[in-house]
Amino acid sequence: MNIGIKKAIGDIIIRIDAHSTYPSDYIEKLVLWLRESKADNVGGICVDPLKPEEIAKAIEYLIEHSDEARRMGENGRKAVLEKYNWENESKKFLKLYEEMIR
Repeated sequence: MNIGIKKAIGDIIIRIDAHSTYPSDYIEKLVLWLRESKADNVGGICVDPLKPEEIAKAIEYLIEHSDEARRMGENGRKAVLEKYNWENESKKFLKLYEEMIR
């Protein structure tokens, strides 16, 4: 799988698991969130934070699919430890500040 991702080309690369089911608008929501947040990647369960019924359904899904919930949590933790942490973010800020004073 990693080889396929490394060789993939395009503005947006989508990887989904064949053993899972997704809502019909899942990819659309991910692409919108990716563009709005300007994140490197997005995924997981997408819900409207202003709709409690969507949040409840997502929580129910994670309770019923504990292996997937665990995997998502482990992936999130790994992302924070390896990428989204103050050490990495401070490098971005320093680079920005250096560019600003030039």
